[in-house]
Amino acid sequence: MLSGIQYVTGLLSKLVWGETEYKLDLSRIGFIWFSDNPNEFMPAANQLRLIQNRLRNPNMDFYFVYSSKCLSQQAMNELEEFANNHNLYLIDFDTLLENAEKTELDNDIFLIAKEERDHALKNTGGSLAAASDGTRTLEPLLEICANYIDCDVDFDFSQMPRFHRINVPVIIPGRAHDVGMGFKFPLINNSFVGVAVTSEEDPSIHPEAKEKLNWVKERIQKHYFSPSITTLLQEFTGTPTIAALNPALNVCVQKLFARCQNDIFAYRQALSNIPSMTLHHKLYKESVIKYSGPDAWAHLFKDTLEMCNGMELPLMMEIFLEELEKANELQNGLTDCFLYNINPEQNIDGLPKSDLSWTPYGKEKMQKRSEEIDKNVTVLQAHCRSYLARSKCR
Repeated sequence: MLSGIQYVTGLLSKLVWGETEYKLDLSRIGFIWFSDNPNEFMPAANQLRLIQNRLRNPNMDFYFVYSSKCLSQQAMNELEEFANNHNLYLIDFDTLLENAEKTELDNDIFLIAKEERDHALKNTGGSLAAASDGTRTLEPLLEICANYIDCDVDFDFSQMPRFHRINVPVIIPGRAHDVGMGFKFPLINNSFVGVAVTSEEDPSIHPEAKEKLNWVKERIQKHYFSPSITTLLQEFTGTPTIAALNPALNVCVQKLFARCQNDIFAYRQALSNIPSMTLHHKLYKESVIKYSGPDAWAHLFKDTLEMCNGMELPLMMEIFLEELEKANELQNGLTDCFLYNINPEQNIDGLPKSDLSWTPYGKEKMQKRSEEIDKNVTVLQAHCRSYLARSKCR
C-alpha cells in the first residue's frame, strides 16, 4: 500500500505529466572539460578514466566538449590525436556551441558559461566548473549527446539496451541523507544527467525533459542576472545555510557581497583575502554550488517545490525527497551501470566520490595523481624501448 507521501507525489506527477513513458537513449553520452592549463587538454588522471570508460562502452558514441580558447595549438593537436585514437567526437564550445541556434534562454546560459570561462582564464573570480554546469543544460548539446556525465565518474552501459525505460523525464543522482533523529536532507548531484528522448523513432529531447531543464536554466539565469545575497545564505528549501546560522560569518558574507556590488566574480576574488584558507575554499565552493550547481538543479522539481510552498518543513522535505529519489539512477534501473553503486570506495553516501578538481584542494590532488600517472607511463615507455632494443640485438 502506498504511504500518504507516495500517494500525494504520485498524484502530483499524474496531474502535471500524465501517464507518460520516458526513455533514455544510451547509445550516446557527453563529457565536458574546460582546461585551466593551456598546454594540457585534460589531466592524465581523467584521460585514463576516459580511456577506461571507452573500453567498457565500445559501442557508445562519446562526445567531448572543450574550449579552444583555453588551449594552445600543441594541446589542440594532442586532443585531436587523443580523440582519433579513442573514437571521440569533439565539440568546441567556442565554435560549434557558440554558433548553434539557441532559444533566448539557452543563449543567456551560454553567455553565463562563457563569462565564467573568461573570468576563470583571467583569474578574476570565474569557475570552469560553473561554466560546465551551465553548458550541460544546453539544448544544442543535449540534442547531440542525449546524456551527460562527469569525467571522473566510472560507468558501464554496455549491457543495457539502447532505449531504456525510466520513470521521469530527467535523471540525476539524488539521495535522502539520514542525519539521525529522524531527520533527512537532500543530497543532489549533477555528475550524471540522463535526458529522455521523444521516442525511439524521434531521438530529440522529450518536451517534458526540455521543460524541466528550462526550470534549472531559469534558476541559473536568475542567480546571475538578478543577484541576491539570499542565494548564498538560503537553501532552496528556504532554510538558512550553515554559514547563515553563524552570526559572525553571516555578517561577513553579507558585507563582502555588498562591497562587491552583488557581483559573484568580484565576491569570489575578494574571498582570497580571507586569512583562513579552509573558510576561503568553503565559501568559494558554496558560491558555485549555489549559483549553477546542485542547488540550481534542485529546480528540476520546481513543481514539487511550488506545491509544497507554505507547508511545514518536515512535510515539505518528505515530499521533496520522495520526488528526488524517484528521479535517481537507483529507481530507474541503472544501479549496476555506475561503479560507485557497487564499490563503496567510489562513493560518499551512495553518490559519486568526485575529485572536486574545480576546488583548490581537489585540483592539487588531481595534479599529484596525474603526475604519478605520467611518471609511471614514462617508466613503462623506457622499459618497452629497452626491451625492443635488446630484442633487436639478439
